[in-house]
Formats: sequence, C-alpha cells, structure tokens
Amino acid sequence: MRSSRPGLAEPPPSPRLHAAVPVDVVEPGLCTVVRTVNGVGWRFDDRGVVMSSDPPAQAGEPDVGAPLGYRSAGLAAMLEVFALWGSSDFITTLTDDAAPGMDAGSVTALTLLGRHGELRPSVLALKLRVGASNVSKITRRLGQDNLIERSADTADGRAGLLRLTDQGQGVVAGLVDAGDRMMHAIQAEWTQAERDTFAQLLTRFHTDALRFSAAQKT
Repeated sequence: MRSSRPGLAEPPPSPRLHAAVPVDVVEPGLCTVVRTVNGVGWRFDDRGVVMSSDPPAQAGEPDVGAPLGYRSAGLAAMLEVFALWGSSDFITTLTDDAAPGMDAGSVTALTLLGRHGELRPSVLALKLRVGASNVSKITRRLGQDNLIERSADTADGRAGLLRLTDQGQGVVAGLVDAGDRMMHAIQAEWTQAERDTFAQLLTRFHTDALRFSAAQKT
C-alpha cells in the first residue's frame, strides 16, 4: 500500500510510467518503508533517509545511490547514466586505450576543444566548471604533451586561444572511437530497428531539451 508518512508521499504517476514508479510498503512493527526499484528494495526511515538496500550492491557494480522517486522513468534512468558517465573512474577507464594515463579533466578539455575549436582559457574553464588555476594546470600538461597549442586572439591582442595540435586531433579521434565502441557494446543485443528508433527519439529529445534550456534563459 502507499505510505502515508510525511515526506514520502508521491503525486500520482503518469499512466504511461506507472510500471516504473517505485512501490512503497510499510514494514509491520518497524519505522521503515521499503521501496522497490529495479529489483532492489531500499529501506527508508520515517524521515526519508536511506537505511539499507536488499540485495546490496555486488563488487564491481556501479554505485548509483538510492532512487529519488522521479515520476519520469526516463529522467531517473538518464540521471543515473549521467552520474556514472561523468565519474572520473569511468572516463579514465573508457579512454585509457586512446589516452593512456590521462586524467578525466584533461580528457574532457580535449573533447571540448575538439567540439568547439579554439577557446579562450577562461571559456574553457567555464565549460569545465573549474577555476583559472585548475585550467592552467590542465592546459599546461596538455601543452607539454604537444596535444594543444596557444595562438593569439586577433579580436583581443591581450588574450590567447587554445586549440588542438595535429597530435591532439588524433587523440580526440581515438576518444570518439572509444565512445562509438562503447555504444556498440551497450546496444549489442538490440535490433537495428531498436537502434534506429532510439537514435531518432534521442535526437528529438536533444533538440527539445536545448530549446527548453534556451527558454529558461529568457
């Protein structure tokens, strides 16, 4: 039955998503609520704090934390993937063949320069969400490895621009290949029709998400 404890009640789910919404069960004689998501039973106390999970995560399984109760199963799934793919361990493991021993910040900096072309250090820092000192360390290492170079900004003689060297472009090509191989492995058991449908819907989602983000700034 649905829990009536304060802070744990959820709005009625969308009919199309009801099968993915967590199920709450109040354990008899205990001040806990068991919420089952994807076969894992999460135990919450009466304040909504996670106490334990059953079964517990096995060694080697990614720790994505407890569910937050989103009514949108798609949003919940994406946030878990974003959290995993954004972790330093995941990035360095995935890209180790293309960029052996490179830290996650440097990998991200290279991909940003590959995507945007020349960037001022201050703009790169904003996109990396790091301070000036951190971006200086990252770009210094990449420069020493001959992966990026600095050029003058013709629009502002006081500023410099960072860009990939030929060697850096080669590393980025390797990173792109690593991503393609990852996607191929993830979808190994999908039919081609499923891959095509997923790509079509995700592309549409990307367009609409960018439109939504732009509207938030106005």
